[in-house]
Amino acid sequence: MAKLEDFWKKMEFMTRLVLCEVGKDEQTVEQRNEIITCFLPLLTERQELRKEWTARCQSQLAMSLPEEQKPECHPFWKEDDSSMPLPYDLEEVIVNLQTLLGMEH
Repeated sequence: MAKLEDFWKKMEFMTRLVLCEVGKDEQTVEQRNEIITCFLPLLTERQELRKEWTARCQSQLAMSLPEEQKPECHPFWKEDDSSMPLPYDLEEVIVNLQTLLGMEH
C-alpha cells in the first residue's frame, strides 16, 4: 500500500508540474490549448474516480462490514494538506483549465 501511495504522490506531483507549465506566459496559445485539451479528460476522469471511491468507502454497505473487511480510503487527504501537490477535489482545477481553454477561443 505504501508503494502504491508513493506512486500516487509522484503522479500528483507530475500533474502539478504540468499545470504550472500551462500557467506560464512562455507558451503560445496553441501550445497551452494543446496541453489543456490533452490533460482535461485525464483530470476529469481522475476526479470522477475519486468521487466514486469516496462514495464507496463511505457507503452504508462499506460501513456495515466488519472492521477488518472495511475498505481503506487511501489515498485521501484534506484540502489543506500541504504535503500533497494537488487538492483531493480537482473540481476547481478543472474549472480553471476549462476557463483558460474557453478564453482562448
